[in-house]
Amino acid sequence: MSALFRNGSLLGMDDVLPSELIPDTTIPPTEVSNTSAVDDFAGSLSLKSGVEALVGEPDLGPEAYAVPTVFAIICAIGIAGNALVIFVVCKYQQMKSVTNYYIVNLAIADIAFLVCCVPFSAAVFATTSWHYGLFMCKFVNYFMLVTLQATCLTLAALSFDRYLAIVHPVSSLVYRTKGKAKIVSAVIWLVSFLASIPVAVYQTEVKGYWYGPQIYCRRMFPSLEAAQAFMIYSVLVSYVIPLMVSATSYILILRRVCRPAVQPEANNAVIQAHQAKQKRKVALMVATVVLLFTLSWLPNHILNLWRCLDPKSPMTPTIHYIKIVALCLSYANSSINPIVYSFMGEDFRKNFKKAFPRCFKVNAVVPVNDQLELPGPSGKKAFNVTDKAGQSTEAACQSTQKASSTSKDMQSSA
Repeated sequence: MSALFRNGSLLGMDDVLPSELIPDTTIPPTEVSNTSAVDDFAGSLSLKSGVEALVGEPDLGPEAYAVPTVFAIICAIGIAGNALVIFVVCKYQQMKSVTNYYIVNLAIADIAFLVCCVPFSAAVFATTSWHYGLFMCKFVNYFMLVTLQATCLTLAALSFDRYLAIVHPVSSLVYRTKGKAKIVSAVIWLVSFLASIPVAVYQTEVKGYWYGPQIYCRRMFPSLEAAQAFMIYSVLVSYVIPLMVSATSYILILRRVCRPAVQPEANNAVIQAHQAKQKRKVALMVATVVLLFTLSWLPNHILNLWRCLDPKSPMTPTIHYIKIVALCLSYANSSINPIVYSFMGEDFRKNFKKAFPRCFKVNAVVPVNDQLELPGPSGKKAFNVTDKAGQSTEAACQSTQKASSTSKDMQSSA
């Protein structure tokens, strides 16, 4: 059995309750023979007459090798994919839109999580003791919750941005600017750092005994009620409430999309139809990202709440392995978003090919055409409609007609 439930309380692992605390003991195994044994699941030293103390090397199970390998694959895919997303948005001017700024913020949170937190989670499975000191014990667990909080809040901001762009396309222009998107992203990180402070306070090193003296990185609460309150608080703030915002936004979007549309003027009909199509595509892409996040973290949160609210429930080997699968699933979410962008984000896919033409077998000299040519009234080419980050378009009239002021505003805010 791995050290999952004894060596650390990294996100997804049990918080320490007073009854589960491993006491500090330096009594040699020979002196406690026939008097004590370590509970293999709860991580507590229970005195049992006639049972020998555990000595030698513990069997950490196959997960000690399998889980770090899975985590390594997740890290490699996630870091490369999210770095590519950030690079493409920063490199190409047409990708610098409000929605894509939020997507970059999401990619930064995923990279921070993968780099600063996942390697230590892998170490928990492969070792029996925490070897990185008190500061890293506090920082890793604190920063892990910070990145989760930032991810969920960014998804809520993305969903609300799609709601404004589709339901209130004109009146929201004053709010949907690139500068305001940067401010919102900064506020998201500030709130995430503040909301996760309890972890930095209560996370600490604990001395214990399991096949010899050990050091554990555990979350110590003064009472069972405090641990339960924090668990409910963290799930609500970093999961339930932001996803409720996302769900509400998409319900309102669906109501707007299903409503009969007002017939546009003849000159703008094709352009507006193309704009509406692009907005729906981006809304679907963002909705997919939100749904995948919801499903990836749901099993982990359910297990956490169950174990915390019912601390006397038995921790069987079956639950142990379900917990491992749930943890891998939640961590994998940080590497899946770039894949979603590649399949569902037309502009991301085009610019991925532009940035790395050899990888995608694209001619490096001839750029990928990302313009949609619309015929004019006389059959000649009259308009070029260029996608802007998958959510808006620029209508440029090459004849004597001029673009409407509304189209210009929507381009500047995209």
